[in-house]
Amino acid sequence: MNRFGSPGNLTQFEDILYASSSTAQESSGVLACKLATENGVTVIGLALIDVQTLTIKMCEVTVSNHYSNLETILVQLGPKECLLPSFTSTEDNYLQLKKAIEKSGVLVTERPK
Repeated sequence: MNRFGSPGNLTQFEDILYASSSTAQESSGVLACKLATENGVTVIGLALIDVQTLTIKMCEVTVSNHYSNLETILVQLGPKECLLPSFTSTEDNYLQLKKAIEKSGVLVTERPK
């Protein structure tokens, strides 16, 4: 069996997971986050891809001290997984971002830039 998936993308496993149910549960998709600084203000770029509904949602928000804007968005979108670019342990902004995402119960996956 050659199937691939992640918490945000279970499409290839629907027939196994939902065999006894007539309807598959709707996936909340995969979220990708990237930090940037514009005019001295740190912003988070977000993109959510939902393979069930075939939609892409994107936004950009300013970073608050405790990432409360991000936590609100995570609750609204309900992603199962979040992709972050790989970072070093000295990049404090990304460490704080990762902690805020994990605090919301979302799996964080680091990918090479």
